[in-house]
Amino acid sequence: RIVCLALSQDPSFSLTIPTTVSYWRDQEIVDQVWDLVRALCATSCPKVFHNGLFDTWWLARHGVTAANWQWDTLAAHHALDAADAHALAYLASIDSRQPFWKFMKDAKESDDDEGAEFDSASDAVTAYYTYNGLDAAVTRELIDVYEARLKAANLLDFYGRHYRDMFMPLLALMQHGVRMDELRRRDGHVQLVLACKELRDQLTTMAGTSLHAAKGESPKKVAAFL
Repeated sequence: RIVCLALSQDPSFSLTIPTTVSYWRDQEIVDQVWDLVRALCATSCPKVFHNGLFDTWWLARHGVTAANWQWDTLAAHHALDAADAHALAYLASIDSRQPFWKFMKDAKESDDDEGAEFDSASDAVTAYYTYNGLDAAVTRELIDVYEARLKAANLLDFYGRHYRDMFMPLLALMQHGVRMDELRRRDGHVQLVLACKELRDQLTTMAGTSLHAAKGESPKKVAAFL
């Protein structure tokens, strides 16, 4: 479920929008909130996410499309340095002066099968909304940094071809899945299991003892054999 979402047009300001009946106390109002979210996301201004394929997949389940999705801070940083880490908290720690805020996510509810609602008046929920808003503001701040670096490194076209142009096709793939022959998949799995057993038996013969444990080769047995 989406219990809230945040928008930021300027790094110094963000707006967190609750999307639960427990907050608004009226399902009709919740429906109106989602209509407004759809309208905001449909505007023509460039959009930026962090790991946006996660966000846009969930938004799509509510009929929300992010028009003109141009930027993703995770993707932009990956284009600059694929070998580095790309978590939002890490990027903020090296490329902004934002104090660490991710401890607030511990306030998030446990997502159970009963769909328990937030207690909208609790301090924990207030902290969670703030955490959500900071995520949006930091993302908005960082994209200015990474756009400038991509431009300076002459990587804007590279980013566009290999990242931005793939956002929507990948989202469509995530929504529809990959066509698969289930019978052939099962048959292939059986063949691979048999091949693994044959290799395991060969290894046991060569070593003179079984080097296998419950989930694979035993590090202790392999070390002792070597």
